[in-house]
Amino acid sequence: MGSLSSNSGNFMRMLVIAVLIVIGFLLFSRLFPSPPPTVQVNDCSLSSDTVQSGGQTTLSIALQSNDASNAHLIRIELSSYYLVRFSIGSQELQKNGTIWYHEQTLESKATHTNAINVRPTLESGVSKITYRINIVIFMDGQQILVKNLDLVVQLP
Repeated sequence: MGSLSSNSGNFMRMLVIAVLIVIGFLLFSRLFPSPPPTVQVNDCSLSSDTVQSGGQTTLSIALQSNDASNAHLIRIELSSYYLVRFSIGSQELQKNGTIWYHEQTLESKATHTNAINVRPTLESGVSKITYRINIVIFMDGQQILVKNLDLVVQLP
């Protein structure tokens, strides 16, 4: 009988120690939070998620460099249905196959917001459809964001 209560006591001690270790780890990790990413994406959104065919909405991508000493090459890749076009100002983005892209250098400690125009059209006979816009952002060739946005396109 004594060994059964001894085993229960050992189990309870081990359980208490495990709980204390977990609590200690959680407290320690809060005291020393992980550093911010080298480049962070603060916004990636459409100004409107509904647009008329042939109209325009803006995709806003806000970037922030947390690197105090180095600039970084940023590449924004966009893809969608073939009737969706992307531009900055009046200049269409470069295209490689079905991927539209824009490259820029983000200087150290800089912030920059890209305003990319999105111009969708509808196929003949279609009055309303939802297009998916796929966004992938790279920093120095390393993927830092993947996001999908839906855009409803309709006849005026």
